Amino acid sequence: TAERNFSHCTYLELFANTGILGALLFIIPLILFVKRQWRRYKLTKDSIYISFFIFGLIFLIDNLFYVFYPDMFLMAFVCLVMSHSDQYWNENRIIY
Repeated sequence: TAERNFSHCTYLELFANTGILGALLFIIPLILFVKRQWRRYKLTKDSIYISFFIFGLIFLIDNLFYVFYPDMFLMAFVCLVMSHSDQYWNENRIIY
């Protein structure tokens, strides 16, 4: 039987399997999500944005030690959290 070796790092595994474009299409939205949550927290001082920020930061760091992207259920959960943060922002922001 053939053994499958992998890197135990989502970013390296993505780079090896999909190249630089595939890795960037995974990493850039995550970084933008984390930055957006920090900006929203600084603007509103709403603690839910700190929760979103911490979630995103832990997810970014965790991907260094675990290959996460092939698990569709977990990726769907991350997408759900990201969309919930935008929905919360749209429903609760004060328009001046």
